[in-house]
Amino acid sequence: MNGLFLGASSSDKYQHDSWNSPSRLGEFLLKSRRISDETHLAVRDVLMVFVAALLDVAEPDTEFDGAAIEPLISNLRNALLGPPSANSSRALAAP
Repeated sequence: MNGLFLGASSSDKYQHDSWNSPSRLGEFLLKSRRISDETHLAVRDVLMVFVAALLDVAEPDTEFDGAAIEPLISNLRNALLGPPSANSSRALAAP
């Protein structure tokens, strides 16, 4: 995932542009998430923070609550892809 988002891995399925680089997306992720590490490992680090937050929310021996993790998923999606625009097919309707 780190290489895919940062443009280090080639893919026939996913399109990369100039944003997908350690100096751009990597730097943004580290600064916006207040993580101190190397830019070429930024996606990995953000995913590790996401998993740690997921484990904090998870309650063993209870029914799965998707609503509890939705803000975490939205936060990760927005960090990696940017917030959805009003014209985007993945835009969320206001509650």
